[in-house]
Amino acid sequence: MTQVRKLTLTDNVVEFMVGRLRKLPESTQAVLQLAAGIGNRFELATLTVVCDKTQEEVAKDLWPGLQEGFVIPESEIYKFFREMSQRRRVLIILWLVISFYMLAFNKQLML
Repeated sequence: MTQVRKLTLTDNVVEFMVGRLRKLPESTQAVLQLAAGIGNRFELATLTVVCDKTQEEVAKDLWPGLQEGFVIPESEIYKFFREMSQRRRVLIILWLVISFYMLAFNKQLML
């Protein structure tokens, strides 16, 4: 029974986090998706290369994620907040990837 409660709590946290992520701008969601693919910690310079944008553009896109507490700056390195376990991070990444492709698919249908 304790494991069921833990699973329910974990699922509720993931749902809560995904709900917060959905409220972020699409550009922020895309940058967070790529940052999460790099790992729990990442450098802005690395993320800039992965995003194929300028450092200023990436910083601007990342800013709402910082304001919401998804990412925490540590001098030159950024990290995802501590409470996010690997499992939660993977679930959120999967949600972001699926959402990204669904959005791209829907945009193609509208053309």
